[in-house]
Amino acid sequence: MSEKLKVGILGGTGMVGQRFISLLENHPWFEVTTIAASPRSAGKTYEEAVGDRWKMDTPMPEAVKKIVVMNVNEVEKVAAEVDFVFSAVDMTKEEIKKIEEEYAKTETPVVSNNSAHRWTPDVPMVVPEINPQHFDVIEFQKKRLGTTRGFVAVKPNCSIQSYAPVLTAWKEFEPYEVVATTYQAISGAGKTFKDWPEMVGFFFLTTDVWNDISNHFRPVFECLTCSGNCLVCCNNQFFWSELFPCCKARCIALD
Repeated sequence: MSEKLKVGILGGTGMVGQRFISLLENHPWFEVTTIAASPRSAGKTYEEAVGDRWKMDTPMPEAVKKIVVMNVNEVEKVAAEVDFVFSAVDMTKEEIKKIEEEYAKTETPVVSNNSAHRWTPDVPMVVPEINPQHFDVIEFQKKRLGTTRGFVAVKPNCSIQSYAPVLTAWKEFEPYEVVATTYQAISGAGKTFKDWPEMVGFFFLTTDVWNDISNHFRPVFECLTCSGNCLVCCNNQFFWSELFPCCKARCIALD
């Protein structure tokens, strides 16, 4: 590739946005040229906007420190600066759906880390090495949005990514049942039950089993909706319905 593609990060000041910026440092194909976040961060340099909230193990890349953060809601203005965007915005699902499609309608491809569009029928949920054929649905999405270049594509739940390669490798052996158990944080954005109390209602306390394991494993919550409604189960159905119809998931979230 002769020139790097100009990349924008939507929601760049949050933990997921920081991870995008960290991973894209010195990337051979992409260069982070634009960072957009909430109006309260807009107008500040990225270094000022993040302040002491940098969560990565590696230092903030020098190349982004002086980038002036833009208002993520100024869609046309942000889109004019980039070839495509990675989305890590922290909004309600409906707000995320709306703003990601607004960016797509400016003919800007959107690669989203959010879950909001994972059940939108014409939005592909893809691990490229495993199900690239799902990209074909983008043509139908473009017709719906009235675009020629703009679209939204999403990644699956992080748990799916961890065992998708293994299950794909096993496909030729025709497994008749898969049982997957995951131990994970309640939030990929670094939230805990303390600052996300509304999530407590979705989990069942099982501290008697785990209290003695480690002081680092504070109350453990087991998903009550693993009958098919939790994130892992739903993603399994969407991602592998034709491959592994008997995939069962058990999700345990650690605060």
